[in-house]
Amino acid sequence: MSILQRTTLVLGLLCALVPGQIIVNEFHAGTPDWVELRNVSPVAVDLGGWVVTTYQADLGMPAPEGVFTFAPGVMIPAGGFIVLQEYGTPGLPGTMPCSISTGFNYNWTSSRSIVVLLTSPQGTPIDYVYRQGSNGMPGAPHLPQGTNWTGSFSQAGNGCSRLQDLDTDTALDWHVSFPTACAPNPGQSSVPIAMLYASTTGAGDVTINIQTTPALPGAEFATLISTTNLSPNGTGPVIGLAWDALSSFQPVAPGSPFHSWLSSQGTFSFSAPAGSLPPGFFVEGATAVLSAGGLVVSPVVEITF
Repeated sequence: MSILQRTTLVLGLLCALVPGQIIVNEFHAGTPDWVELRNVSPVAVDLGGWVVTTYQADLGMPAPEGVFTFAPGVMIPAGGFIVLQEYGTPGLPGTMPCSISTGFNYNWTSSRSIVVLLTSPQGTPIDYVYRQGSNGMPGAPHLPQGTNWTGSFSQAGNGCSRLQDLDTDTALDWHVSFPTACAPNPGQSSVPIAMLYASTTGAGDVTINIQTTPALPGAEFATLISTTNLSPNGTGPVIGLAWDALSSFQPVAPGSPFHSWLSSQGTFSFSAPAGSLPPGFFVEGATAVLSAGGLVVSPVVEITF
């Protein structure tokens, strides 16, 4: 591994110190109405405390409509999606894939003015979009200080979605298209996802599998482990783990579950026999995969041997 690769990987293991980038990716004014968020970063993000606020109107200034606050422990995976679907029981799964229910109605139509605002638990505005209806107020109503929005997105239609991965905070990011909940919109790429699986029979054995989708053949990876039990898990500063995870970073060794390379299929498998680990030994673990497109980090898993 070159010095540049090693430096990139080590710095990448600290990437959770930088908040994952969450954007408003799509909203649907048909039946049911919904808002989709997308995580365009390489780390899973706990949405606990994040807020989605909406406004709507037939004419003039859009009126306040609904405020949904995510409960702690609601995770959105790296490259993943979550949909807020109208009605149902707040916070429980909706009828659509990757969705949770708002408990209230989005009173939208294909031609109404609609504002969707995403804010962090600290109240910091993260993303904003305004679809101006035919009789709607021009400009950017209810735009918080510190948030940008330029241009006019005024196309009538039920499915309103981003055109690309990059968020430029302009109306040019948006158009009307067929809705694609829980999947990239036309013109967007599929963000690679890494998954770490660990299992045991309870006899001190362990089986570890790493899988990437789309496959990242031959990519370098590092698996870090922590003995600190965070609740909810996945909220630590080092790829979702506690600080002690950094001590588990090891030199590259082919075939090692801690630092090696994925197979030509973008996978990795490892098994250790019974008695390899003491009974009751607890760890949280996550895998960071370094590819040509950057770093991809798996969600945190917990296991007790």
